[in-house]
Amino acid sequence: MSKASIKKELGFVMILSFVCALLLGGTRVAIGERAELSDTTVFAVWDILQKNKDAETSYQSFINEFASLKSSSKLRLWRYNAEPSIVACEATGSGMWNEITAVFVINAMKRQIIGLRITEQNETAGLGSEIASKEFCEQFLIKSFNELEVTSEAKLEVDAITGATESSKSVERLLNKALRTILPLSEQSDGSSNGGKNG
Repeated sequence: MSKASIKKELGFVMILSFVCALLLGGTRVAIGERAELSDTTVFAVWDILQKNKDAETSYQSFINEFASLKSSSKLRLWRYNAEPSIVACEATGSGMWNEITAVFVINAMKRQIIGLRITEQNETAGLGSEIASKEFCEQFLIKSFNELEVTSEAKLEVDAITGATESSKSVERLLNKALRTILPLSEQSDGSSNGGKNG
């Protein structure tokens, strides 16, 4: 193989790599936030808010109707544009065996959880896995967290599932940690967007 043909092949590989990088970058820009949203998160938020969205429009509706407040590997927050006191949250934390991901929506002004869904868990089947059940999640329907002090050890308490206390307590810890992050952020945003008025 001659030097000229090696240079030609290397040039082709470099051009091909550059084109692929451009295509990937363009795809990322075109998809935007949708790439970071999971199906389960989007559908869980709409389900909690009792808004019927079909699979084709759910992502675009979410992107249009929610603004990102915070995004990290363990906690992601979005404010509902139509009602700024409504904040959607995806929080991930340690369960008994593996990580648990909860999606919940709060009304920060009323200090209430509107609803919660466990979207990912690998707890013991038939015991800890019940944290994803409708019955467990129903305890969070319009659950008040007025007693929660973001700077103290006061806690939002969760009714544990018999035989799955540790998994239930993992959800409790996850919620309390997330709420301590959400409340200061939502209060700052409310103050700036509502001229400092409190509800």
